[in-house]
Amino acid sequence: MCLSFEIEEKWTVLFEFLIFFTFQGLDVGTHAGIFVMVNEKVTGCANLLSHVAKVPCYKDVNGTIYFTNSTHQNLTRTLCSTNTLYCSGGTNGTATALRSSQEHLNMVHLVFLSFLCLGGLLFLVHIGLLLPNLIKYFIEKDMEVYRENGHAYFRNVLQIHVLMLILETIFFDIPSGSIVMEFIAQLWKYGNFNCWECATTLASVPADMSLDESKKMLALTCVGMAFIALYKGMMPLYLWIGNPFCFPCIPLRLVIVLPAGLIALVMTLGPVFGIAQRRLIPYAPPVMLAQIKNVGSTFFSIGMIFWGIFGIIGVMTFICWYRFCREGAEKDADCGCC
Repeated sequence: MCLSFEIEEKWTVLFEFLIFFTFQGLDVGTHAGIFVMVNEKVTGCANLLSHVAKVPCYKDVNGTIYFTNSTHQNLTRTLCSTNTLYCSGGTNGTATALRSSQEHLNMVHLVFLSFLCLGGLLFLVHIGLLLPNLIKYFIEKDMEVYRENGHAYFRNVLQIHVLMLILETIFFDIPSGSIVMEFIAQLWKYGNFNCWECATTLASVPADMSLDESKKMLALTCVGMAFIALYKGMMPLYLWIGNPFCFPCIPLRLVIVLPAGLIALVMTLGPVFGIAQRRLIPYAPPVMLAQIKNVGSTFFSIGMIFWGIFGIIGVMTFICWYRFCREGAEKDADCGCC
């Protein structure tokens, strides 16, 4: 027990809830911001391709198009698309070529929206599962007795909390971060020939923006996932030890649980940087390549090691439970893990 500066347990539950709400809200919020940026690009593509310049042209009876009638007779004057786009960096191309990349961009946009909605839903469900416990702490005078004799939910709220954190990592953090890497790759895959750096006239060509946009997206997704990943590794273990806000004990406890936070961090960012290695690195400019290549490779390698370790532990645990611990197993008394 903490001998000094100990606060009531209800306040520790409130503080822990606020920490979770802040970090998970930051995670969802940063990816929502990235979605807004992606949505601007998708909208810009649609607008650009719908305003391809029209110039006078001539059609014959067979529908063949000519841009001059000097050598042809019986032509009908009309307006035709030049199909030409002018891009920053002196790169030019055709609207037809750009439409193929737009289709992939639209698909990435739709998938990103799906995972963002799923992440927001999991966040709301998670809050809903934690609130009854928080409210009960402020209503019940002796929560320790009530937890032992009351509903099973109050005895297992930490397990529920950890399960939801794992689900949010698997079904939101890792997929969303991977999709962001895919979209950054699309910023560079075709050089300056893209929807946001091209125009239908030479006078309206926008400035280069891919480098700034990609840096913003990379920073947002890494910051959003980093804080909540550290929390997911540290806080459940921190809470399991006991009163998390026993102030004289905090430095020692942080040292104890910090490795768990770092493991959770590399396990979360590892698959994301694995996608970056495969999809982003081949197209990234040198200035960006120098920043993420070595870091991404390190996170991916270490992350995969821990995924393998925990995967083996999980399989062995399941086998042990199935053979010895489950109801109806033939060797109930032979396994020390039950």
